Amino acid sequence: MDYLKHIQRALTTLPDIVVQPEQRLVGMRPSCFGSESEKNNIAAMLPPLWKAFLARLPEIGNTVAGTCYGIVRQCEDDSDALEYTCAIEVGALATIPPGMLALRHPARR
Repeated sequence: MDYLKHIQRALTTLPDIVVQPEQRLVGMRPSCFGSESEKNNIAAMLPPLWKAFLARLPEIGNTVAGTCYGIVRQCEDDSDALEYTCAIEVGALATIPPGMLALRHPARR
């Protein structure tokens, strides 16, 4: 009962507006197909992709400790092909390890 009372007091309908600065990320990205596609393979690809990426984290310089990101992007309009990127934020883009790529996410609100 105490837990339910806590939830009722802590919830609000007011949104938190967060300003995010630009992020520089380094990661790995295969192409895949999402769950709405007849060629759906994303669930089979993600665990090995994350395992390979996490094993290679020590190769990435200037990492910002704390969080890795999974970024999904549709390759083209009206396409069921997706790009899924495992990435970690870096303080500066220096040498990118072989088989990895650099991304920049603009500042956003």
